[in-house]
Amino acid sequence: MSAHSSTTKSQPLTEHDMAGFRPRAAVLEALETQRARLGVQPGEMTVVDWGCGRGELTLWLRRLGYRAFGIDVSPQWIENGRALARKWGLPAERTLLNFEESYRAPFAERSVDFISSDQVLEHVSELADFAGETWRVLKPAGEALHVYPAHLRVIEGHLMMPLVHWLPKTRVRRAAIRACVALGIEPKDWQLDDQPAEVRADRYYEYSCLNTFYRTPVQIEAAFQAAGFRVEFDVRRIRGVQSRPWAEALFGYPGTAGLMSWALLRFGAISLRCRKPATSC
Repeated sequence: MSAHSSTTKSQPLTEHDMAGFRPRAAVLEALETQRARLGVQPGEMTVVDWGCGRGELTLWLRRLGYRAFGIDVSPQWIENGRALARKWGLPAERTLLNFEESYRAPFAERSVDFISSDQVLEHVSELADFAGETWRVLKPAGEALHVYPAHLRVIEGHLMMPLVHWLPKTRVRRAAIRACVALGIEPKDWQLDDQPAEVRADRYYEYSCLNTFYRTPVQIEAAFQAAGFRVEFDVRRIRGVQSRPWAEALFGYPGTAGLMSWALLRFGAISLRCRKPATSC
C-alpha cells in the first residue's frame, strides 16, 4: 500500500470541510445492513475506515455514535485530521491511527465489525497481504466494503489521462504520459506548475508505477477468496449509476443487466463486499 498525491489532504481538516462531507450511499447502506444483521446499536459496533486520509468518514460516523476509527499510511494526513478530532473532544490519537510496520493494522485479531475503504485497492501493491490483514482484524461474520475504480476505466482518475494505465509500466507508458502532458492533459492539483513538462511527466510516470496497481475482477476475487472471504461485486450502488433512470431501466432486463454488469466491472466503479463467515477460525 502507498499514499497517493492529494493537495486537499495536505491541509488541516476543518469544520467547513465536514459541513460539505457526505459519505457514499453504498458505504452507509452496507454499514446499516451489517448493523441490522448483527443486531447491535452504533455504539456497540466497531468500524474502521481503511485508508481514511484525514478521517472525514471516521469523524462523521463518530457523530452518529459509532465506535469508528480511521487508519492511513500517511502520518501527515492523519495529523491533519486529528486537530479537528481534538476540537470535537475525541481521543484523537486513539481515533485516527497510522499503520504499524509492514502495514500491520493496530487492531487486535477479531476486533472489528465493519471495514470500509474508498479508492484504496488501486494503491495496494500486495493484495494478498491486504486481504489477509483485513481478515485478521475482522470478527467472525464481519464485513468489508471496498469501493474502487475498475481496471479499464478510460480516464485514469489520479493522473486524469486517458488509457495510460492500460499500458505496461515501461517506456511505452512513459511516452504516453509525456504525450498527454504535451497536450495539456494532466492533473491540476499536484503543485508542479513551476516544473518543466519533462519533469512533470516523469513524476506522473513514477507515481503510476509505484502507487497504482489496477487488477481484473478475477484477480481481486481470487485474492480475497484465498484469504477466506465470501466475495460479492456490486456495480449498481455506485454514485453516478444508482441515480440514473436509464441505468435502472437497463438493469431491469436480464439481457441488458448482464451486459451492464460486465461493462461496469471493467470500465466503471465497483463496490466489493467481503464477508467473513460466522464460523471462521
